[in-house]
Amino acid sequence: MKILIIILLSFTFQNINAQQTKKIADSITTKYGYVYPTNLSGYYFARTKKGKTAVIDSVGNVIIKPNFDYIERFESGLAEAVNTKNKITKRGLIDFNGNIIVPFLYDYIFRYSPENCIVTIGNKSGVINNKNEILIPIKYEYVTNGNDKTIIVKENNRLGFIGEDGIAITKIMYKNVERFYESVASVMLEDNSSSIINTKGKQLFTPIKNISFVNKKYDLLKGYNLKTTKIGVFNSKGEKVVPVIYDDIDIYDSSTIRIALKNKYGLVDKNNITKIPMEYDQIYQGAKQQFICGKGNKEAVFNSDYKTIIPLLYRNIQFLEDKFYIVTTTDSLNGVFDKNGQILVPVEYKFYNYCKGKIFAVKNNSFYIIDFENENNLKILDIEGFKNRNGNWYYANECTQISMKNKKYGVIDIDNTIIIPFEYDEIRNLNYSKRFIVKRNGKYGIVNYLNEIVHEIIYDNITQEKESLRFMKDGKRVYPKDDN
Repeated sequence: MKILIIILLSFTFQNINAQQTKKIADSITTKYGYVYPTNLSGYYFARTKKGKTAVIDSVGNVIIKPNFDYIERFESGLAEAVNTKNKITKRGLIDFNGNIIVPFLYDYIFRYSPENCIVTIGNKSGVINNKNEILIPIKYEYVTNGNDKTIIVKENNRLGFIGEDGIAITKIMYKNVERFYESVASVMLEDNSSSIINTKGKQLFTPIKNISFVNKKYDLLKGYNLKTTKIGVFNSKGEKVVPVIYDDIDIYDSSTIRIALKNKYGLVDKNNITKIPMEYDQIYQGAKQQFICGKGNKEAVFNSDYKTIIPLLYRNIQFLEDKFYIVTTTDSLNGVFDKNGQILVPVEYKFYNYCKGKIFAVKNNSFYIIDFENENNLKILDIEGFKNRNGNWYYANECTQISMKNKKYGVIDIDNTIIIPFEYDEIRNLNYSKRFIVKRNGKYGIVNYLNEIVHEIIYDNITQEKESLRFMKDGKRVYPKDDN
């Protein structure tokens, strides 16, 4: 039976080079059915044909024997593992030598910190440490991490907080609770009144009827009216600072709150004084204490004094690297502003891939690399065209660009170094990878950014499907190993 080695191309797997993959494939094809990387560089999970999991290194040496049904990612030297005996599945912890550290006693185990685990036996839950010592008895209906070394427990359909040392912080009496953030947690009583508590369980203000609080942020709390579903803002003393009348609220910082009503957005401060009128279709943050505001099909930028620094002229504005605003007009022309609203690149180019303050650009059929931070630094390129990248180029942060010269495709980098010669009829990017699908003389293959052949140029087609590649040859799908 032919073993299928699925070629995974997600970001996690970028460090696997072609030579490693070949060694792995050659050493395991007669032993394993499926191999995929662990979260540790140079090590791989290997599934046997009987469904057991081992850990091997890049040349096939067995690090952990296939004694387990499943092994999770390793964190702080330990991993959750699963085993089945007499058709009963149990979970425990193992170390990187395959030693059982926490015995396989539990129906559920979750390491919420490097030292401690939430565990379940039957329908009861508790907390243990990595030595299998019980910190919180396995007797509760529900257990979860409460942050700040606290645990939220549920008993008789009510919730409360217990410290990781097993000492109760509150009574188990709440209808609902939130985790601790900024050292406070919101709690709701049976009568739908809510307050917040500190890590010692002390209530910080008298509970307010029919209000549900969301975690504190900059000493402010979002409060939801349980009857009207409207939202307002309270301070940590329980005092209302923004009326509970809005459809949506986002607390940006201690002095800036975004409000929304009937799909219109504005900004107020913590004294409910209007800073930006509630007339925009969207508002989101750009630079620190600066705001990108959209109205209709145009966007503008306001500074920390709520003054316009980039006018309401542009179809799209993106803030990159905490330095630059890249704007796009309705005619798809681009330019660059700094955080003070000063023009760095005139709005008269079409931009392609962006990388570390530089961009591939075209204007009047001339092709450039523009360095935003160096005045008048335009490098004219001796090429005939750029290929568009699918998706948003300003998020891709690509330092290479597929280009055309003499009716052939190649790849250059952001310094105008040719990394793949202009010798191909077609080139396509592979997502999250320094590899490219190339076409020459009617056949497809894959090369890396050094122009080294990873898969020979012999296939009728190659397409990317999520995390795998589909290779077609002679009308059939084939499953090649890396050729180098």
